[in-house]
Formats: sequence, C-alpha cells, structure tokens
Amino acid sequence: MLDKKLTIYKSLDLQKPALPKRSYLYSLEPLGVGTPEVECLTSYVTRLAEAHSVATGVLMLQEIIPLLNEQYEFKTEQARLNYQYGHMNQSRSKRALNGMGVMAASMVQVLEQLTLRSGLRSLTMLKWVNVLPTRGLLRPIRAWCPLCYYEWHKVGQVIRDPLIWTIEVVTVCPHHHQRLLYHCPHCHKPNRVWAWHLRPGYCSDCGEWLGISPAVVSQEVLSKNELKWQLWVVNNIGELLAASQSLSSEPPKARVTQNIVASVNQVAQGSISTFVRLLGKYKRSLREWHSGRQIPQLSNLLPICHFLEISLLDFLTGNIAITHLDRLNTQLQGKQQSSRRRPPKKVDSEKVRSILQAALEENPPPSMKDVLKRLDKNCSEQVYPHFPDLYSAILSRYAAYKKAKSQEEMRSSLEAVIERKEYPPPSMEEVGRRLQPDRRTLERNCPDLCRIIKDRYADYLKTSRRESEEQIRQEVRQAALKVHAEGRNPQSHTLAKLLTKPGVLRNKEAIAALYEVRCFLGYEK
Repeated sequence: MLDKKLTIYKSLDLQKPALPKRSYLYSLEPLGVGTPEVECLTSYVTRLAEAHSVATGVLMLQEIIPLLNEQYEFKTEQARLNYQYGHMNQSRSKRALNGMGVMAASMVQVLEQLTLRSGLRSLTMLKWVNVLPTRGLLRPIRAWCPLCYYEWHKVGQVIRDPLIWTIEVVTVCPHHHQRLLYHCPHCHKPNRVWAWHLRPGYCSDCGEWLGISPAVVSQEVLSKNELKWQLWVVNNIGELLAASQSLSSEPPKARVTQNIVASVNQVAQGSISTFVRLLGKYKRSLREWHSGRQIPQLSNLLPICHFLEISLLDFLTGNIAITHLDRLNTQLQGKQQSSRRRPPKKVDSEKVRSILQAALEENPPPSMKDVLKRLDKNCSEQVYPHFPDLYSAILSRYAAYKKAKSQEEMRSSLEAVIERKEYPPPSMEEVGRRLQPDRRTLERNCPDLCRIIKDRYADYLKTSRRESEEQIRQEVRQAALKVHAEGRNPQSHTLAKLLTKPGVLRNKEAIAALYEVRCFLGYEK
C-alpha cells in the first residue's frame, strides 16, 4: 500500500521578478562629485570609453553624437552630416562640453540617458550659467599637473582630469604649488581639450604618459605674491565647484548685480567713482556691471571678492555684508589725499573755438586726433567738456569722409578687376581675398560692381559645365564606336578602360550619351 503520509513542501513563487531598468552604457560613477576636485565631463566620457574598450572618438561618433543630433532640427540631411562630423572638431565646441551652454546641457542629458546616472551637471559649469559669462571662463587647451598624475598612478587611484584644471584663471596646482602644464614634455605640443584617442593622463597627440616624478620635474619658483593669489583663487573656485552638487537651482542672474550695488552702497556710499578709486581698476566696466547691462567675467569678479574679503561662492549665491568698512574708509582717505592735484589752468575758449571752427571748414577734413595736436595739452583735455557740439561735428565729418574715401577705393579696385577681363574670371570670394575688405564688405558698399563679377563668374561656370558635359559625351561616343568596331557589345565595363576617368560613367551625361550611341548602333530600341 502507498504511504498515506505525504510531505507538503513550501510553494514556489513563479511570478517573474521585476528587474530594474538597464542602462545602455555602463553606469560609471563620476569621481569627486561634491568636492573641489570633481572631474570634468570630458574626463568622464574618456573613462566611459575606456570602460567599453573603445576609443573616445568611436564612442562619441557612434553612440553620443547621433543622440545629440536628435535634439536639433536640420533643414537638410547634409546639414545633419556636417554637424555630426564637423561640429565636434571646432575648438569652441570642444571647450563648451565642460562649460554651461547648449552643448554642455545636451551632452549631460544624453549621458544621463545612456548611463542612467543623475547629477552629471556637476561635472560642468551649468549650475553657474546665470551668474558667470562664458567668455574667459574655460581655457582653449588642456592643462594638467604632472605630479598629481604621478601620485594617483603610484597609489592606484583612477586617473582623471579635474574640472578646476579647465578654468582659465587657475594656473597653479594647490597641492604641489607648481604651475599647470600645457605642452607635452615628449612631443612639446599643446594638448587638445578633445581628441579621438583622448585619455586622462596621456598626451592627446603622441599618446605618451604625462605623469612625472617629483625627482624629475623641474620646479619653477613662484613669487610669494603670485602663489598667495593663486591659492586664494583655487580655494574659492574649488569651493564653488564643490557646492554645485548641493545647489537645488541655479542662482538668479540678478544676484551679481544686486551684490555689486550693495558693495558700492556699503563701501562708497553709492558712489561708483569712489569705489573704482578704491579698487584701482574697472573704471569703464563697473558702470555696466552696476546697471546690470553686463555680468563681470570670472577674472574680473575674483579681484572684487578679494578686495571685499568675501568668498566667490557667497558673492554668487547670497546677500553680502562688508565687515571691514573702517579699514576701507581709511584706505579711501589716503587715496583721496594722494590724488589731489593742482587745479587746471584756465582755457582760452575763444582760441580753442576758432581752431575747431577752422577745422570744420578744412578740406579734406582732419581727424580729431590731428586737431587736438594743434592745441596745448591743457586745452586738448577740455575740448569735449566745453565744446561738445564742435567736437561731435568734427568726428562726424571725418567719419563720413573716411567712409566715402573707403567706398571710392573699393570701387576703383573692383573696376580694375572688371577691366582686366581675366580668364577664368575670379569669383567674389577670390576677389575678397585679393583685396583688403572681405567679400561681405565689398557687396554691402558696391553691390552693382559685385553683381557684374558674380554674373561673369556664373556664366563661366555654366560654359565650363557645358564644355565638360560635351567632352564627356564625345569621349563616351568615341569609345563605344571603337568597341563596336572590334565586334564587342559597348557596355559600361567594356568602355571603362578606354576613358580618361572610368568613374565618369556614373555621371548622368555619360549614361545618356552611352544610351544614345547604343540606340544608334541598334543595341537598344
């Protein structure tokens, strides 16, 4: 009999487990996020390519750039190809990948989509897009510290390029107090920011290792003031890069203007001239920054922060408060006393007026520089404040004279080109290269003469094209007749060896000529 005692086992769950979403590329973790030594976006891409055992250029061209192209609208397929194969080779585009423009934002979006990694914006300057201009922010070539490369390799750390090395105002390594290098010690070439076989720690041209031992590297002694300034700059920019990860949103654009206005109000009681006198610089630019019409570049903003004894991060993200006003007031009083000058001598107004009015009647009209040379130095400084109308009239008259003279010279040059009747006639591009003004300037000032040159060149192209097509027809016809006379069928492969350029048989004129002669010989109906 069967045993009536049955064993009951634990039931199994046959439901398929929910698998997390898989990334298309390795979900590589970026290095140094939230620290002053966060790596740059180009460094992350090169490490991603190395993890997949492909060249950086291959990864960009086959996987990343096609997705970048989807974010742009192109009128033609050729425009798309030009962007795909040419845009990434432009120096501005290479530099922009670590910056804060459209290229950096698009690159971050694509990489986060491919790797399922968030927070890659911290590898660029995107968080500071509203408060820092792009001009003068990133250097056009690659910079590195050879001692950092050497030490990272020695202790087995991952080699990377920190974002702070790409900032143009940073010229010294904060750890080794040595200047960053820009030229490979092996091939002596400047390193490119982006290259097909780019790898952190290796030259982008010759591929040699860039790490150098402290015993071998030549140590340049920096001056005490330069080192002190650079260490302050590096610390402030490092603090800025470390804060990128924790910022919930980009600082507003008005923040810089608000803090510049607050600085002028607290330090100089609202007087821009007094604030400029204290700084000793930015006489022309400070009014633009104070009004909000422009934002100061990083190289201009750092000295202001240093003067105010405020960190760059606080200036860009918060409301500032100057704590050392007494010392600044003492400094201002000292500068005011040292800047006292003798009162200017009296100006002979009638003499100056007569000279300016005589200059207005001269022909050809003199420049304002020539007119001021006729006056005493003391008088020349007072021309515009006392005679603004005459000053402006002389400037306008000379500008109109220069413009008319320039147009006359351009017309005479273009007329000479037309009268020479060269063959083949030059194109407008060629004429612009020969003459000092470029093509657009010539077309804007002398449209009638430029039209003659354009029409002549267009007629030449049409004639040349017709002659070339006729020559192709005759060559194909003669070759076909020769093959037929030999008792063979005149086809493309039998004519190729008899033609000057065998590839011409793919031309539509050659195809039509072959069909015509085959009809004449009875091979086609």
